[in-house]
Amino acid sequence: MSTYYVDPAATGAADGSSWTDAWTSLQTAADTAVAGDTVYCRGTQTLAAAIDFDTNSGSDASGYIKFIGCNASGENDGTYFVLDGASTAANAILFYNKSMVWLENIKIQNCTGDGIAQSNYYPDYWIFVNVWCHSNGGYGIRSGNS
Repeated sequence: MSTYYVDPAATGAADGSSWTDAWTSLQTAADTAVAGDTVYCRGTQTLAAAIDFDTNSGSDASGYIKFIGCNASGENDGTYFVLDGASTAANAILFYNKSMVWLENIKIQNCTGDGIAQSNYYPDYWIFVNVWCHSNGGYGIRSGNS
C-alpha cells in the first residue's frame, strides 16, 4: 500500500512521492495507483480531457484505491480537490468496469457533458464521500448501459 500526491501546481520531480514532487494530473494517479493505495489531491486541475479510470481497480483482498481531496497544507479537512472542465472538457471522470474506487472531497465543475460518466459496464463498490458535481452540461453522475 502506497501513498501518492497530486498537485497541479507542483514543480518538482512529478513522481507522486511527496507534495513537492506531486503528480500534476489526476490521470497519472488513476493510471498508477493500485488496490490499497491512497492518493491525496489538492488545488484545481483544469481538464483538457476526461480523467479515465480504465487501468486499475481496488480489490477485496487489498482494499480500495482512494483519491482524497485536501487543503493546501495536505490535511483532509473537507476541502475539495477541484476538477474544472473550463467549459471545454466534455466529461470530468469516466469509469468502465473498475471496482472499489473511493472518491472523497472532489468537486467537479464546468464540463460540457457529465461530471462522472459510466456506461456499458457495471463497476462495483464505488464510494463517493463529499463529491460535488455542478455547472455541467449533462448530468452530475450518469450511470447507464448504453
